[in-house]
Amino acid sequence: MENREPYNLRVPMFLYNVIMTIINMIAVYKVIPMSNYFRVLLDFEYPDRNDMSEHSIYLIHLGYCYWLSKLADCFDTLFFVLRKKYEHITLLHVYHHTIVPVFGYMLLRINPLLPACFLFAIVNSSIHVIMYSYYALAALGPNVQKYLWWKKYITILQLW
Repeated sequence: MENREPYNLRVPMFLYNVIMTIINMIAVYKVIPMSNYFRVLLDFEYPDRNDMSEHSIYLIHLGYCYWLSKLADCFDTLFFVLRKKYEHITLLHVYHHTIVPVFGYMLLRINPLLPACFLFAIVNSSIHVIMYSYYALAALGPNVQKYLWWKKYITILQLW
């Protein structure tokens, strides 16, 4: 990108952010009832990784789809590079987009039925719904950007 002009990716970024907002909304919508409305977090018995019930298979498929969405999150970095917004590629950004898919894959391989999976998916997806909604609105241009005063609160949520 050194000898190129930054790309104008307003439309692809808007579409990407809308799609990612919807995917994360679906994740929150699916995971909350599947976690028995957070009651699974009070179950301290280690889940049987050999459980092949219909419910467990569904949870594994849901976890795999969630993991794929975490891989799709990496397109953020690609958009930053193509738009020459290198200052947005922070250590925290790279760390998050590297560690989450790696740990997610390891968790899917070790035991995808652990209650901590539900907690992480709910918190992460909820924050991503807010974040991608903000980015979709910001991609609409300066006419909308002046109303987006809540960016600093998204950063606080992300760091929490």
